[in-house]
Amino acid sequence: MQIVYLSKRPDILRGTLSSVARYMPFIDEVVLVVPRGTQPRFTYVQEMFPVDFIFDESLIDADGSGLDHQARDYLLRTSLSGHPATDEFIMSDDDYRPMAPVDLAFFKENDKYRSYYFYDLRDWIFDDTAFDRGQQNTYQILKYLGYAHFSYASHMPQIIRKDLLNESKQRFAPYSGRLSVCEWSTYFNYAHRHHSELFLPPRSYKTLCWPDCITCWPRAIEPEEYVFENYSPALYKDNGPFSQIESVESGDHDYRFDKILAWYRHELNVLHGRSLDTDTFLRRILYSLLLPLRRIKDVLWLRERTQMIRLANRIEKIETLIESRSGH
Repeated sequence: MQIVYLSKRPDILRGTLSSVARYMPFIDEVVLVVPRGTQPRFTYVQEMFPVDFIFDESLIDADGSGLDHQARDYLLRTSLSGHPATDEFIMSDDDYRPMAPVDLAFFKENDKYRSYYFYDLRDWIFDDTAFDRGQQNTYQILKYLGYAHFSYASHMPQIIRKDLLNESKQRFAPYSGRLSVCEWSTYFNYAHRHHSELFLPPRSYKTLCWPDCITCWPRAIEPEEYVFENYSPALYKDNGPFSQIESVESGDHDYRFDKILAWYRHELNVLHGRSLDTDTFLRRILYSLLLPLRRIKDVLWLRERTQMIRLANRIEKIETLIESRSGH
């Protein structure tokens, strides 16, 4: 099975591939989508896996240089639908790291595909980044066209079928040409609608550290378990929640539990205003100036939003239960 990465960061990808080699033995080939000039920095990959390079420039023409991060990723990934190096493949980013053994059934079982979502886009009210705007655009497009609107941008690897990716690309072409759109959510919501016989019901995501900045947005869904880590080097620096933990899994020690526990404690500390969310030089300066007000704002907003989402989920479950009983 191929795994396809978009990457500009050879050092981070090296650690990720070490974890993939350890925990995902069914992966037998790596496809790297990288800027042409960076290829020499990725030559080490061929010592770990058979590798095929695809250059960004072969998928995006020169006019794509001004695209924001979300739009660029959409164009790169959906362009893979027409590339001969890919067929059915695992799609990933260079910082999606397995923390535990994963077999192919995690992605495909009895010839049916699995998919993992982390949000209902109707609840995505956040507006700080290109990612946020991409989620908003995707929600409105999906809603307008009558699709379900789950977000599958779960920061973990997911399986993709090239022919379905091409269909999805064509369906959303009138919008993706002028708006930032989420490639994960367009693909899976389209595929579940038009090829439901090929898919198992969507499942909740299994990603630790997503988001890696806790106060960016509240979790709407609690992962059943953590199988992948959304790796961020900042979390392993001094004063980070993982500063005492190895960044790459090795040996027999159960680093996954250590990370889960450390992240849980970090979440509690942030919620109670006892620690910074991310420990960067700029944020330390800003927090030193605005720490009291910022802590109050972040904590109260996160608590309120979390409670609202949990209440909405409970109401939806009760309504579903009532509807199912009334049907008998």
